[in-house]
Order: sequence, then C-alpha cells, then structure tokens
Amino acid sequence: MAYKVITTPYSEQDLDAILRYMVEELHAPLAAADFADAVDACYVRLSEMPALYELCRNPWLASQGFRRAVIKHYVMIYEIDEQEKAVLIHRFFYGFQEYEKYL
Repeated sequence: MAYKVITTPYSEQDLDAILRYMVEELHAPLAAADFADAVDACYVRLSEMPALYELCRNPWLASQGFRRAVIKHYVMIYEIDEQEKAVLIHRFFYGFQEYEKYL
C-alpha cells in the first residue's frame, strides 16, 4: 500500500522560495525545473519506500523520527506517520544551513 505524501505550509513556502530564488535571482529557470522534478521524484520514492532516507544526524531530531533526504544542494526534512500511512514533508533547507534550530 502506498503512503500519502503530505506537504506542510512551511515546506510549500520553502519550496516556493527556493524555486523563486533560482528563477529570479540566479536566472536559472532550467535549474529550477530540474530541482522541481527531483523533488517530485523524491515524493514518488517516499510514497513507495518511506524509510528510504536516513534519520537526521542530530540525536534529538532522530529520536523524534525526523528523516532527511538530500536533493541537489538542499535538505528535505520529513517524518513517517505509520498509523496514517503518510509521509509528512516538514521543511526544505539549503544544505549548509543549520536547520536543526528551525524544527
């Protein structure tokens, strides 16, 4: 049975900001489209295998069940809800950003 992939308002805002930055600031619409495709492919993989990606390296986040998927230069934070058979996408962060303090 496939898991539902559910995005949160924060993850949607993050993704919009990343794509807007790529298009408007970097003038790289093809890179933005490529990144959007990579995110969509990640969502498909998560619906089939939600535990595919590693737990966060931060011990507290890992103990709370947060996982991280690296997509290009960005980190997507998510968790699995086994009871609801859902994957909750929480946030996207630039790879070098200290995201732990924002969760």
